[in-house]
Amino acid sequence: MSLLELDRVTVRYGGVTAVDSVGFAIEPGTLVGLIGPNGAGKTTMIDAITGMVRSSGDIRLNGESIASWPAYRRSRAGIVRTFQSLELFMELTVRENLQTYARVHAGGPQADPVAYALERMEVGWTADRYPSELTTGTARLVSVARALAAGPRLLLLDEPAAGLDAGESQRFGAKLRRLVDDGTTTVLLVDHDVDLIMNVCDVIQVLDFGKKIASGTPAAVRENPEVARAYLGTGGTTRNPAGGEA
Repeated sequence: MSLLELDRVTVRYGGVTAVDSVGFAIEPGTLVGLIGPNGAGKTTMIDAITGMVRSSGDIRLNGESIASWPAYRRSRAGIVRTFQSLELFMELTVRENLQTYARVHAGGPQADPVAYALERMEVGWTADRYPSELTTGTARLVSVARALAAGPRLLLLDEPAAGLDAGESQRFGAKLRRLVDDGTTTVLLVDHDVDLIMNVCDVIQVLDFGKKIASGTPAAVRENPEVARAYLGTGGTTRNPAGGEA
């Protein structure tokens, strides 16, 4: 049974359709990439999965429909996300940030989920520092650690590599791969770092103008002419994949 199934999920804002009848499944123990140009609907897709926006269609967790569940219930069921804007509590230390999030989400299977998450993301040295004292790249890792402290069954990451240089991004990808491979969690990764997505993901879903235009392994997606045209920068007129809101 798939961990998460999306069936004709649609999100509309007035007359604008941000996500248009999108469907795909996420299997347990996989790292799934979600890519597309700016405005493709990637962040909106995460919002729909987590219940932060109203959607039509169906969303199923382990075969059970959660489409009518409020966001807090989905979170308690183990669907945990990060945000593009980090959303760290600036007046709290890193350790306190993780403690607050772990407490809200009832913690994870580890005896000390905060220490565990800091160790897995290799940011234990930041525990007693404040977010304002960290570089953007380190703060991104702390944001992921905070989500990890919640013990997620499904971890949704919204542009976690923003602000990381090429070497940092490569090391971050290795951390994500280890989390999935050792059974810690299942990951849906949204990012504009194409190399990161192609190197670490098992499966990639591609959106353009709110519609799914491709799905498959990194090799298959890279060779897909529609993806090349819309996003990867080859095969005709392209759109800039870098930037903010997705």
